[in-house]
Amino acid sequence: MDNSEAIELLDKELDKYKEFSYSKLKTMISAQPIGKEVRTYNDADYNIEVIIDWNEKPDGNIKVLAYVEDGEMRSFIPLSKQFIKTPEDTFLEE
Repeated sequence: MDNSEAIELLDKELDKYKEFSYSKLKTMISAQPIGKEVRTYNDADYNIEVIIDWNEKPDGNIKVLAYVEDGEMRSFIPLSKQFIKTPEDTFLEE
């Protein structure tokens, strides 16, 4: 897996979720990850999964965690990034 390409994919995916309000993210909290397959310009295939959940307690901060793997070694140790959004629609330090 090309790490710089994988990080770019994660950033792009998380940027979509950063645009959502706290209220919208709250409706998306689920026990099931949101997954999709992506093929890059150099024909590399990646799986991206996003998990949206409470950071510590219900109705508190929301954690959005995304990880990417290529079906090879990264399946065991996926690359991940996250952000945390507060009920006031601000971000905690990443």
